[in-house]
This record gives sequence, C-alpha cells and structure tokens, in this order.
Amino acid sequence: MCNVVRVELLVTLLTASLAVPSAAADEISVNQSRPMMALAGELAQRYGYLVTYEEAPVDAVREVIKEPRRNGLEFRYPAWSPVTFHLEARETSAGVPITQEPMRAGFGGTVTVSGSGSVRPLTQESVDSLVSEYNASGNPGKFTVIYDGGYAHIVPAGRSVNGQITDFQPILSTIVPAKLQEGTCWDLFSGLIGEIQTIRHVAIEVGEAPVNPLSEASCTISGHDLDARHVLIQLLDEIGDLPSVGIKDRFVWTLAHDPTEGAYWLSTRVMPGRRAKASQGHGDAATPKPGVVGAAPSRRDPLTVPAPPPQNKQ
Repeated sequence: MCNVVRVELLVTLLTASLAVPSAAADEISVNQSRPMMALAGELAQRYGYLVTYEEAPVDAVREVIKEPRRNGLEFRYPAWSPVTFHLEARETSAGVPITQEPMRAGFGGTVTVSGSGSVRPLTQESVDSLVSEYNASGNPGKFTVIYDGGYAHIVPAGRSVNGQITDFQPILSTIVPAKLQEGTCWDLFSGLIGEIQTIRHVAIEVGEAPVNPLSEASCTISGHDLDARHVLIQLLDEIGDLPSVGIKDRFVWTLAHDPTEGAYWLSTRVMPGRRAKASQGHGDAATPKPGVVGAAPSRRDPLTVPAPPPQNKQ
C-alpha cells in the first residue's frame, strides 16, 4: 500500500503511516520548472541525503519560458517537461509513522512522492541512476555528480547553447584564492562570493542563508587556492559544529541561475532533524550588515516568489 503526498505552493505538515514491500521503489514525479533541483530538495529534506544542486544558464532561445507583465517587463524561467524518478526503497515496518515536511514547489508546479519515504543508504549507483533519468527526459541541460565526503553534488555537465551542449565549469568548482582566512563567518562567506564573482564575471545573490550563525560566529578557512565548493563546506561545517549540545548540523544548498536578471541565487538549508535554523533574507529580523555581499536582496528572489501557472515546454 502506498501513500501519495502532493506538494504545492502552499503546503502543510503531513504525517503518514507508510508500508511497502521491500522490492518497491519510491516514485518522485516532478511537474515544475527545474525538475532536477526539485529532486535534490526532496532527497535532502525528505530522505536526509546530503545532496546539493548547482546549475548552468539554460539556452536563452530554446529552453526559456517568457511571461510578459503588465508593466512591460518580461519574466523568464526555465522550460520543463514532467519527469518521474525512481528510488529503490527498503522494507518498512507496517504502521510506523513518518513525519514529512515537503519542500515548496516553485512556479505553480507539483512534486508528487509515492512510496515509503524510507530508502537505502545513499550510494553512487542510486544517485547516478536518478541523474540518468533526468538526462534522458529531454529537460534543459545535462548533469553529473561529484561525490565528496558524504556529499553528492549534482552539477552541470555542460551548458546548452543553440541546442548544443558546450563545456561549462560549475560555478562552485571555481578555484578561489581565499585571501581572507580568519574573521566572522559572514565576512568570509561574503569574501568567498566576492572572489567567485570577480573570477567568473557573474552576479551572485543570496536567497536564503543561516544569517545569525554566520554573523555571530568566527571562522577560519584552511588552505589557499581551493575550489569554492570546499570553502563553502568549511564555513557551513564550522557554524554547524555545536559541541556544547553535542550535535553537528549539516547544510545543503542550491545555486540556480535566473534567466530574467542573469544572476545566480545561492540558498543554503540545514538538514532536517537539526536544531540550527536557516534564516531567509526576506523580512527576517536577522538582516546581514548593510553593504556586504548577500545582504537582504533588493530584488525579488525568483526561486521563492510565486509565479504564473506553469507552461510546459512545447
């Protein structure tokens, strides 16, 4: 017997008693823009996997939906086709309650999960299989996975330009000098983003981040000329280390490109079941220092603001 959980723009906390045979597989059906990002969110928030997501810009001609607005501006977001992912489940005892807090689905779309909500330990084969399902779905871009220290980083395998996949180095694979080695975690975090922007000639906004821990704690970066991803992991691990209460928070993130404004949006999220609280920059009382990279965005965050009803790729 399977329970089906539908995730929409407005969601509530759902509790379900789930029981499936050991041979069953969970199905995660995504019908919204950025299906791969939605999958990564489900793997982290529902199943507890350390899965992160990074993307390249989509093909501006072939892979973008354009929505004219009354003010004469044009809102753009990646086109998509529905895709169903399959995740091998493990045997679950009958009647065991599983508390689930689904992710919000963006752009008016839906994410439907059918199955146990309880899977085998994360393996390279299982994540590779999910990414292969995406790559064969006809959706924008191609992805690959970097496995490192318990993380599975889903990153672009290239960038689509005029219908052809071209070489593209993931933004967080950029080698940064990490000139600022000690200071508040927020200053080091801002310095990291500044170095990426300078080297890659891109704009990066912060959509969601653990503002209080970053602003209040001191951090140290070990090493120079590191890829930006490892510097980010160092900082998030340092603010997540809470020896006084005997726990260690772990974080995941998404780095998505906004076709409307041409900027990247970096959002971090603490893994479920942890005590640290990730604070959003939008209207949160804990606002970063003014004038630094990552301060509360002055423009809308395209990944969290409700958008028009979805239009599937033709």
